Amino acid sequence: MCLERPGGNGADGPGKRRRITVAAALSLALVVAGYGVVKHGRHKIVPTHPIPPVVSGPRGPIYPDPPGILLHHSDTPASAHGVKFDAAALDRIAAQRGFSVKFEGKVYHISYHYIILPDGTVQKGRPDHCQGAHCPKYNNWLGICLIGDFQPPNKRWWPTQPTDQQKKSLVTLCESLMSQYHISPENVKRHRDVHLTWCPGNRFPYDAIIQELRTYSLQHPETRTGAHTAPMVAQTTGNSTSVPNQ
Repeated sequence: MCLERPGGNGADGPGKRRRITVAAALSLALVVAGYGVVKHGRHKIVPTHPIPPVVSGPRGPIYPDPPGILLHHSDTPASAHGVKFDAAALDRIAAQRGFSVKFEGKVYHISYHYIILPDGTVQKGRPDHCQGAHCPKYNNWLGICLIGDFQPPNKRWWPTQPTDQQKKSLVTLCESLMSQYHISPENVKRHRDVHLTWCPGNRFPYDAIIQELRTYSLQHPETRTGAHTAPMVAQTTGNSTSVPNQ
């Protein structure tokens, strides 16, 4: 397309006409692309189809943080008949007992959130924000289970008390979780403190563990902000349901 004013050469000569031609072509291209006309001079582009604003919404469900930590022993040996007791073994046992829960599209059976092996290895169980199945009324607390039988009389199972590696890993794990979820040392309890049971056994060095956590808390104010009390919600799946008060 060529837009040309009648007239002589001078200021309205071929150079002027070429500039008008380019501007007109650009206007046509922008109209085809969904924009308005280019206004000559300042070349202001006016969109004929306004671009909708980007609306950002929640990326997923928001779960309340766990308000505390509950300590357990597995009441098993480290291994028996060639079978190693670890997170996978406890998951199989829990599946047979019907401790199943669906959380964010995945099914979990294991009752605890963390498992600590005799060599100090920490294994993950359920996600932190998934309700556990380790104690009535406290399944929204994080359940940590140490492999072993720490309650006399022992059945000749090993370990009969937490190993040094287990104790070190337990303290480190608790410190990390306390800082992450603002959990005070007063909310790190034994299973037996809140339920009628011997767990985690008389050989579990609770006083020494808590003293280390209190020392840590004095240097980390984020662990002294109080506990959360909102319950967690988990979804059932198939014929298996979560066990909120196991």
